[in-house]
This record gives sequence, structure tokens and C-alpha cells, in this order.
Amino acid sequence: MRLAQPLIAELEVALGARITELVPLSGGSINAAYRVMTERGPVFVKTHADPPVGRDLGFFAAEADGLARLAVAVPVPEVLWVSANALALSWVEPGRRTDESERRAGLALAALHTHHGPAFGLAHDNFMGAVPQDNRAPTRPDFASFFRERRLAPLAHHLPIDVRRRLDRLPLDHLLTEPGAPSLIHGDLWGGNLLHGRDGPCFIDPAVCYGHPEQDLAMTRLFGGFSDAFYAAYREASGLVFDRDLEQRLEVLTLYPLLIHVALFGGGYLRDVAQILERHG
Repeated sequence: MRLAQPLIAELEVALGARITELVPLSGGSINAAYRVMTERGPVFVKTHADPPVGRDLGFFAAEADGLARLAVAVPVPEVLWVSANALALSWVEPGRRTDESERRAGLALAALHTHHGPAFGLAHDNFMGAVPQDNRAPTRPDFASFFRERRLAPLAHHLPIDVRRRLDRLPLDHLLTEPGAPSLIHGDLWGGNLLHGRDGPCFIDPAVCYGHPEQDLAMTRLFGGFSDAFYAAYREASGLVFDRDLEQRLEVLTLYPLLIHVALFGGGYLRDVAQILERHG
């Protein structure tokens, strides 16, 4: 969509600067995105004519809240303005992906995971991509219950009945570990949500909650894009043992983002879900 004139006017007031140019950006599958040139320099703006609706915060307000939470430990763009249909962020000047940038990102993620909450979830719901994310506390206070009840179960209706039954029988109590405390996680850390800017790494598009640190690591493995330097730095800072057992846990944890993709894009990811359930069910 093009930025409507009333939205441009609101943005100019919020930024305190006149907009001189709008450059559409590619790569987003949910929102329209722009490099907005102002008298004071470039700004990143994303917009949606009919954004997804959840129970609590609006779509862009939830993203702004997530960025503010991440900022306790990781570099994020500054939120400049948020409305029901748009979000303006400071512009991240593109840079090169280097071992040093990856190392800094791994250290930052490990630092994020040292921020703990009283329970799994969050005080309000938010979104994973365009899908509402249920952050209410589970019926039992353990991570396996949270992952089953608030991550897998809300998406199970997208599966064929035989696959859904295998999902329901999955022995998560035995497959997953219990963290020492619920950790603040990015929640949607695929390669496209870690920018390597001129000033270093920058984390974007979160789906935050207090969860298990291994959820973030699982997401990094799903589509690739993270180097050995990233994992080495995370391992060094966190002390996590990267062994075969971890790899198996990460595969189980990828069920959630895979189910999100089944919900958003159809059955193309169903085979991956079914194969994981066959290996671990």
C-alpha cells in the first residue's frame, strides 16, 4: 500500500520534520515498508491497512513494546512513532555481516537471556508474525506446560487429525528441559530479524515473552543465517553445552514456528511437522 496523505501528515508531526521522499522496500511478507527521507535524515516506516487483531495490544503497539523490552540487553532500533496502522523506527544503515558482528549478536542474546521473569508468558498477548500469540500463564508453572498449552495447542487445528493426535501425545515433559527461571526471549529470531548494520548487529521484529532460551536458539537453526561465530560467542557467555541432546531439543522447539508457517502459508510446512513428530513421538 502507499502511505496515505493523512498518515504522512501524522508522521511529519510526530517526527517534527517534513518528509521529502518515500522509497518502497521489498522483503516483508506482512507489512508495506518504506525508507522515508525527512529533512533530518532517513526513517524506517512499516504500515498495514488492516493489521492483525489480538486480545490486548494493537499489532504495532505490541511490536513497539517488544523492542522496548529487548533494549535492556540487545541493540534495537529506536521507536519514533506508533499508531494503529503504522510504526516508525530509526533507520539502520546497512553494513556487512562479519564474524565480529555475529559475535556481538551472540553475546547480546546471551545477555538478554539473563533477564528473568516470575512466570512463563507475559502480562499481555502479542504476535508472532501476523498470528496472535497467547502469553497467558499455563495451568501448571512448568515450561513443558507453557509450550504445549500456549504455543502448540492454539495452532493444532491447522493440522490433519492424525498429525494433531501425534502432537497431542508428544512427551514434552521428557523431551524438553526446565530452565532455571523464565528468560526474556526475542521469540522470532530467524536470520531476517537480525540486521548487520554499519554500527553492528541490530535485533528487530520480536515476539517477546518470558520463555526458554533454547526457543531463540531453535529459531536460529530453522532457516539458518547465523554463523559459527554467533554460536561460539553465545556458548562462551551462557555456558550452554551444544551437544546431541540440545540439537534434539531444538528440533522439538521448532514445532512452534513451523506451525506458525502452516497457519500463515498453508500445508507446505506440514511435512516438516509430521517428520519431527515421527522422530520424537
